Amino acid sequence: SLWVRRGASIPSLLYSSWHHHHPQPAHTYGLVAKDQIQGPQEEETEITNVHDHVLCEVVIGPGRSPPTLWNTFHRPDLVVPTFIKSLNSLGLEYLDLYLIHWPMGFKEDGDLIPKNVAGDILLSDVDYLDTWMELEKCVDKGLVRSLGLSNFNSQQVDRVIDNSRLKPQVLQVECYPYLNQSDLLQFCKSRGIVMTAYCPLGNRSNVHLKPGTPNVLEDPIVVQVAEKHGKTPAHVVLRYQVQRGVVVIPKSVTKTRIQSNINLFDFELSPDDMARIDSLDCGLRVCHRDHAKNHPYYPFNIEF
Repeated sequence: SLWVRRGASIPSLLYSSWHHHHPQPAHTYGLVAKDQIQGPQEEETEITNVHDHVLCEVVIGPGRSPPTLWNTFHRPDLVVPTFIKSLNSLGLEYLDLYLIHWPMGFKEDGDLIPKNVAGDILLSDVDYLDTWMELEKCVDKGLVRSLGLSNFNSQQVDRVIDNSRLKPQVLQVECYPYLNQSDLLQFCKSRGIVMTAYCPLGNRSNVHLKPGTPNVLEDPIVVQVAEKHGKTPAHVVLRYQVQRGVVVIPKSVTKTRIQSNINLFDFELSPDDMARIDSLDCGLRVCHRDHAKNHPYYPFNIEF
């Protein structure tokens, strides 16, 4: 576990249900709850996630959920009501952690992914600082214990720190060996912020994946290290993050893979193993969100 604040910690290995496309929401619930898979878990839930009502029993088990504030609810008057709606849908009295999903918002008062006639996503000009200050009120009311950010760059994180009462405790970003975020990780450690890695296995199911994108689980170096330790490539890339002090959030709907992902703590990568995997970094981002690259709060226009 990694400490996020005095008296509270977050497991190094969590579980994500984000973008599970199984036709029956109860399928994920069954994998995690009914089959009683052992080990730390997480359920990522949002106002847009129809799984909320069937996952609440899992969420209050090991590894409580950090839901995120969806992009169409950044406007200050929408923040607290949206938070309370998520809290109620989970059947909880409080949350341990709540994140702002992206620094740039979508146009409010319409579809969850608002688009114009040309199919372009409509963006909002709401300042994420105003959104953050509203979330601080949820902490004041005892509705959430810690707040965090997702997909923010280092300058945006510092801007929140410098202009708010409560410091972000967690930064959740895309992170895997081809995008190891080493500079951002060191930045987080210098600010006392825990980094969590979504898509730590490379996000092969992402709709934005470009043809020809290499699969990190098939990379010769990862395969060689896995064979050396008698482990799978997935074990290796997850263990790599844990040894760096990064929380990992792998996603799967397969019972055996969920069970297997937990088996990270009976081996250790050597310094040479870690250096070889470090060498794979090439800045290959899958969740690039190019549709918003002209927005003033688009996070990927600077190095980290």
